[in-house]
Parts: sequence; C-alpha cells; structure tokens
Amino acid sequence: MSKSNASKAIGAAFFALTLFASSGQAELIVAVIAPLKIGTPFAAVGRQMKAGAEQAIADVNAQREVHNAAGVGRKLDLLVLQLADDECQVALGKTIANQVANQGVPLIVGHFCSSVSVEAGQIYKANGALQIVPFSSMPSASSSSTLFRLMGTLSSQAGLFVNFVKNLVQGNPDLSANTDVAIIVDRSPYGEELGREIVQQLKVAGVDMPALPEDDPKVFTLKENTKNAALETATELVDWGPEVVFLGGYHPEMDVLTAEIKSRLPNAKLFLSDLNVTSAFVNGAAGMPSNPPVMIHPANPVPDSCGGNPAPANCAVKARIATRLGGGPQVEPSALFAYAAIEVWAKAEATQPNPWSVGLTLESNDFPSVLGLVGFQNGDTNDQQFYFFTWTGNKLTPFSP
Repeated sequence: MSKSNASKAIGAAFFALTLFASSGQAELIVAVIAPLKIGTPFAAVGRQMKAGAEQAIADVNAQREVHNAAGVGRKLDLLVLQLADDECQVALGKTIANQVANQGVPLIVGHFCSSVSVEAGQIYKANGALQIVPFSSMPSASSSSTLFRLMGTLSSQAGLFVNFVKNLVQGNPDLSANTDVAIIVDRSPYGEELGREIVQQLKVAGVDMPALPEDDPKVFTLKENTKNAALETATELVDWGPEVVFLGGYHPEMDVLTAEIKSRLPNAKLFLSDLNVTSAFVNGAAGMPSNPPVMIHPANPVPDSCGGNPAPANCAVKARIATRLGGGPQVEPSALFAYAAIEVWAKAEATQPNPWSVGLTLESNDFPSVLGLVGFQNGDTNDQQFYFFTWTGNKLTPFSP
C-alpha cells in the first residue's frame, strides 16, 4: 500500500518530481538526493546518479507492470522518483533529510558527500527511514540499522593500499628505510578516517613504525577544503619528497594536488581514493597527466565493450542510461551504483508486504543486480574488495602498480 498523496509533496523548494507510475496505480516514492546543481563541483556525479536512478525506476516499473498484468501473487506498487539537490552541503542536506524522513518515504538513495550522509543519516535513523548510500565509502561512525552501503568500508580500501606498500618494501630493508610514505587527506569525515586507517594498518603490518613523530608515514591534512590550501600542502609535500603518496578526499582539492605532485614529483607513485573515480576529477586534473595516478575502486560495473553475442552483462542497462545522458558523457560507475540501490531495494520490497520494513530482508538475503550478487551484513556490503585502476580512454582500466 502506498502512503497518502501528501507524501509526494516533499519540500517543493528542493524536489523536482518525476512521475513514472500510471494514473490510478498505487505508488511508492523513492527519494534520490545528490549534488545536481550545474556548475557546482560534484554536478557531474549527480548527473550520473540521476540518470542511473531514472533508468532503474523505469525498468522496475516495467517489470512490475508485467507482473501485475499476469495476476499472479501480490500486486506490486509502482515507483515514483523524487530528486533533491543537496549540493554536497551539510546544512541543505539536513533540511532535505528532515523533510524526507518526516514524510515517511520508504527508500532514500544518497548522499554522495560523506559529511552530508553522516549528518543526514542520523535524521533518517531517528525516523526509521531506510537509506542506501550508493557511491561513497562511509566513515564507521555512520553505521546504523537503517543505513546500507554499496561501497566497501574505508578499512577495506586502506587495506589494498597498505598491502601494496608492504609488498613494495617486504624483504628489502634498504628500500624500507628509504621509502617515504605520505598520506594527504581533506577535512571531510571520509578523508580523515581513511588517513587514520592507513597509518594504523601500516603500523600493524610492521611496514612503517617511525621512531620519531616526524618520521613517515606522514599525514598531511588540508588546513581547509579549498584549492589554495591544496596548493600550500602540495608545496610542503614536494619539499619533503616522498616516494609513495596517497590522496584521500574529494576531487576539487585532489585534482589540484594530483597535478602538482605529478608535475613536481614525477617519479612518485600516486594513489587516489575511490571518490575520485569520476570524469570531473579527470577533467579537473588537467585532463589527466600522461603518467596517470592509480585509482582505488570496487569492481567496475560498466562494461568496456558491448560487442559479441551474447553481449557482456550490463550492456543493455548501460545503453539505456547513455540515452538518458544524451549521448554526451560516458556512463560512469556512479550511475550503475545508483541503479543498483533501487534495483536491490525493489527486489527485496517485492518479497514482503510492508515497504517500510525492507531492512531485515536486505540483511538476510542476497539479490542479483548490475553489481553482481548484493548482500549486506550490519549494513555493509558483503563485497569488500577494492582494486587498482587507471583512467585511460575515458574509462577505468585495471592496473597493477
């Protein structure tokens, strides 16, 4: 059963309503909250999330209409998409979260920026609203019974980088003594926790246990999340001259750091956290240097090529999303992660009659999706694997550093 029509009027100042359901058909609202405003730093990610969500709603509704026409089993409500633009701003995100939670929307997909998700997540939790974060690793403090994450944990992401450093220096005391490791993070909850995780795991692995506080691994935290602060930090880093650098944060500052480091420390091995796997980062980093940095990300759900018979998985979904993007931007992973959030929730909702109690179903079952088989444990995805990539030819390319 759908809630009253009043639930559709969720903050008209913030929401643009897109109707996919037929007139007279019971409807369930899916709220997708992302940075959408053109000209803002994360608008490219928001555009991808919007296109993926729109296509997921359309595909789910098409499947449900077929099911309902067959007259077998429970009649399934169709979905209605509502979009909200949080601009990756905490205050605006909290305002929208309060409006969404108070209206009893059964599914919230978002946010992109961890600082917004952490604050909004507390509002959703207090109101029992189910939130799926599709495309960002979340700080551990955000865990709750109503929050589900499709990306692996920050601890898992840190572990991939630490294993690389461990393998680099293992069994080579000279190399270990002469390899300086730098971690640069922004002031987001995401960046700060990721930096702490890397340092802790390096020490536990016995790779880097400095005798003095000023020894590496050295963590540089931006004074503020601005490009000028990023330039200041880059100069400080270059003066030290590390051989291995990890950047953990969001791309407006990370693209400045990338360009500076690749220009002034061309031989340093440079790694970037998962949130920089976007065309916005690549474009911001001067079109990406000829010696691209290594990006850390889960398995890429976007197929490289859709030739052959049969075509690779996700090709049909990719083509439909590409049409929604207008044939300009390439389909990026964020689009398919947003698609999967709605796809998985809809499959869980179809198995039980109360759409406001889907959390237990998500926790106790696995569901096929464009990301593969998706299941959760305490809100975290069961797939905690991260991999190394570079961004070449407008796509992610697996890479072994």
